[in-house]
Amino acid sequence: MKTVIFFFGAIVTVLLVSGCISGNLTDTINPDGSIHRFLEIDKTGILATANCKSVKSWAQMNQNISVARLDALERSCRETQSSIIIEFNLPYGDDANPVKIMESDDGQHIRYEGDIISYIITRVKMPSKIISHNGELLDEYTVAFKGNDTSPYMGYAECKRPELGTSSFITSIIIAGCIVILVSVGIGFFFLHKRRNKL
Repeated sequence: MKTVIFFFGAIVTVLLVSGCISGNLTDTINPDGSIHRFLEIDKTGILATANCKSVKSWAQMNQNISVARLDALERSCRETQSSIIIEFNLPYGDDANPVKIMESDDGQHIRYEGDIISYIITRVKMPSKIISHNGELLDEYTVAFKGNDTSPYMGYAECKRPELGTSSFITSIIIAGCIVILVSVGIGFFFLHKRRNKL
């Protein structure tokens, strides 16, 4: 889904130049390279009365957007008193997903490379400790980028790719084993109690 690209392509280009837009973009990167994207646009200035319906209308100014894509934008959009929120998932390999999974001497790495948008604070949460970036490190897993109106740039962050499913698989086996034991004990007590009652 390319909702953010369509949204920005239709409205933000004009608004960013005039400095009339502000907000936050949070990209949470999963070990499989997919992204959970959370975009929050502040209702300030000329966007003070904006809502999801008006966002869709602005997006319609881009003639390349299909009806299906406009519907996807509408489903991804919600609003509060102070902001417009667009939230959705991007699978790995989607044209709008800025994540690459790369081979390295010490295993696979996940690298995020995204355009930093003016007046939007972008936070990227990686699935393991960040080993390289060109933003502001907020904690071991999160880096922030702040765009400006004079020199847009490419923000990047990189981490080792955590192993998929190993710990969760072991946890699942342990939980399943505990459930089997509890059910077996429960059945045993039930039949033991039933037998005592017959005696």
